Amino acid sequence: GMMKFDNGTLLVTSTDGVGTKSILVLEHFGYEKGFEMLGKDLVNLNVNDILVKMAHPLFFLDYFGCGGLNANHLKHFIKGITSACKEVGCALIKGETAQMPDIYQQYTFDLVGTVVGYCYEMTVLNGKETIHEGDLVIGLPSNGPHTNGFSLIRKILNRLKPYETVDPEIIDSLCAPHKCYYQDIMKLKNQQVNIHGLCHITGGGLSENPPRTLPDNLTIKYCDWEMPKVFKFLQQKGHLSDLEMLRTFNCGIGMIVMISKDDLDKIKDVDYIAMGEVSVN
Repeated sequence: GMMKFDNGTLLVTSTDGVGTKSILVLEHFGYEKGFEMLGKDLVNLNVNDILVKMAHPLFFLDYFGCGGLNANHLKHFIKGITSACKEVGCALIKGETAQMPDIYQQYTFDLVGTVVGYCYEMTVLNGKETIHEGDLVIGLPSNGPHTNGFSLIRKILNRLKPYETVDPEIIDSLCAPHKCYYQDIMKLKNQQVNIHGLCHITGGGLSENPPRTLPDNLTIKYCDWEMPKVFKFLQQKGHLSDLEMLRTFNCGIGMIVMISKDDLDKIKDVDYIAMGEVSVN
């Protein structure tokens, strides 16, 4: 959401939570490390959401809902949040802690965050107006599923438990904190790369998110890229079709960037995957 002020400044905000990922992370990494990881998750996913408008984060608020409050859990959660906030120059200014045993089970947690950032009317990014046919599409790699698809992921893992042990590398990738793309996008901006559109790949995966950014008459003509090991694991063990993968997971791409063809050679020190180009429907 955006709010415009008379001087041309826009406040940009997003609110979202980590969902059932918290169950998996706390199960495998414990409450101290786990809550730090989830705190980072919460900041990064919300910062990425306002980044698609080229907004800079100003401040962050958190909500920690639980059945039974443990001060040590909360301490490590806030430690993770402040660590991620520092990475993007954002202040944690307020939070709400709610202990409600009649609402939440004893060892389940509802973790939600809100970020408020700013940009200017002259520089706000609106892909519906700025993306053109022939633009190159590059993808900034994810480090796992980030914060989406975890009800399905947990179902797959629970089905495997009686029969096989899952590779710890897979668990690490599934639980890795949501990657933040703020620094990468700022690098592209400083390198004078003409960014025409940004799309954060969250719920709805690679099939449902890009159309929200593109003009109605345009689509993305993808080339082939190889899914990381963790997504191959989920597809194989979950018996998921390509379509199910694309509409549930980011499949290794956390942020899509649409740029002018002439600007590709300007990109330095930013890891990206060539994904195709924008074409007419």
